[in-house]
Amino acid sequence: MFETDFDHGIRNLLRLFPADHKDSSGNPFWSGPKRCPSPLTFNADEPLTFNFVSNTANLLAFNLNIKQVKNENELRACAHATKACPYVATEIKVDLDEGKKKEGEATEKKEEAPASLTQGDDEVIDLLMNALTLDAKTF
Repeated sequence: MFETDFDHGIRNLLRLFPADHKDSSGNPFWSGPKRCPSPLTFNADEPLTFNFVSNTANLLAFNLNIKQVKNENELRACAHATKACPYVATEIKVDLDEGKKKEGEATEKKEEAPASLTQGDDEVIDLLMNALTLDAKTF
């Protein structure tokens, strides 16, 4: 999940739109509200990265009804033993015409029932804060 959201996905986006990319008008693509992102590399010793991965793992374990690991030393040992998947370029498609409605596109949004948070709210909030902070770090 970390690699997909904060490393590989960003690398794929930068392959499509490099830092010096120009739009159809010749203006820098990465300007105004669009800031050029930078991929993050997993580092088990970096607290923000470690907290994101450990919170994610424990929330997934809880939802899959498998044993959670709460001991930080055990989690660190596991994080250090885990090898990151190598980056493999993937083609992505981006629709740059945001104002154009696609033919047959539904105009109504489906309402979904919110998930029940039986795991401690603090853990969910910690995961969300870590994810948001990592996302901000990419820009």
